[in-house]
Amino acid sequence: MDTILREVTTEEVRILLEQLGTNAEQVKEDLFHLEFPNGLRGHLITYGEPHVSSLQLRAGFSGFQRVEPRHLLNWDRRYRFSKSYLDADNDPVIESDLRLEGVTPEAIQAFIRDFGDQLTLFFLLFAHDRCQPGGVKVCKNQPTQKPYAPPSSRRLSKTRPTVSKPPRSAS
Repeated sequence: MDTILREVTTEEVRILLEQLGTNAEQVKEDLFHLEFPNGLRGHLITYGEPHVSSLQLRAGFSGFQRVEPRHLLNWDRRYRFSKSYLDADNDPVIESDLRLEGVTPEAIQAFIRDFGDQLTLFFLLFAHDRCQPGGVKVCKNQPTQKPYAPPSSRRLSKTRPTVSKPPRSAS
């Protein structure tokens, strides 16, 4: 039977990345830069104090000219374990989240491995549309991956908009 982790630390996450053979650099307490075997890069963000309660894998790209919301909706319909969206610059982003409640080390490694596979598919989906007109592989300006944007810059505001009610009429 596999070991079930009740509490996970960032050090244990680093060890799991090392065991998986993923090229990972911990740049902050809650942030790892990753390079997958396919050469594509992503970020692993840890959430929770003092123990990690969830993981998020994220990668973004720039340089794609024809990405439309319908392309991302089709991705989200087809692939269940990740989500995609356009960032503030209208560039495509792919993310995946894992809640760490009663999870095994093997499940964490499978999560990271699966994201690498989905990242490859995601990149090829848009690179194919941009770089292979007429089925011939021609791509002069290769799309590039975007640098990391901190999670706080992507969160919705916690303030709620106020709604003004019409004045009551006196009867």
